[in-house]
Amino acid sequence: MDLCCGYFRGQFYLKKEGTANPALPVGNASAFAINHELTEVEQEDFTSLGGTACSISYINSATISMTLNCLKARNLALAFQGTGAFGNISAGTITDYLYTTVALDELIPLAFIPDRVGVTVVEGATTFVENTDYIVSSAGIILISGGAITIGTDLEITYDYGISTIIQALTTGQQIFEIFFDGINVGEGGDQQVALRVFKVKFDPTQLLILSRLVSLALLN
Repeated sequence: MDLCCGYFRGQFYLKKEGTANPALPVGNASAFAINHELTEVEQEDFTSLGGTACSISYINSATISMTLNCLKARNLALAFQGTGAFGNISAGTITDYLYTTVALDELIPLAFIPDRVGVTVVEGATTFVENTDYIVSSAGIILISGGAITIGTDLEITYDYGISTIIQALTTGQQIFEIFFDGINVGEGGDQQVALRVFKVKFDPTQLLILSRLVSLALLN
């Protein structure tokens, strides 16, 4: 049955064009739009004082925009023209990372997200106390003003880290993808099946990444 109203639900999949790579789901996507860019050619009307005798418009290009609400590693890599995959860093231990403090309340960035347990911060024979002298955060170690760690302290930091995901941005050029939509139209009939395939599309780096309670990626081709 041919329906007029459309309200779609389903899953989008991306696949690198011309490869044997699988078409993988992008997760929750709240928006998908196809737009046309028109080129208009006008011929002036020379039989009068002004105006247009005729004009021709044609489609010059088509653009696609998607809003992804799922921060999969491959979505982030796509959004920032980067590389990376979920769990691409194995668990391990960093031993005796050296750092000389330069300010109170400073953040000492670490190469990996430290486990909340198993962190030791020492200077020589002195072992500093977590939540008294420093705080373990996702980004590293935060010094506590008023603790035993002062400016100029030569710290040795040892910590464990779990399986991690690292995305390196701007490490690839634009790649060509195929887009598949597998869903239903719940608008009029409630269960009409819908399938969409876009054979070639290039994505620009994301124009918007909001890190808040609700996170979205806006991708433009």
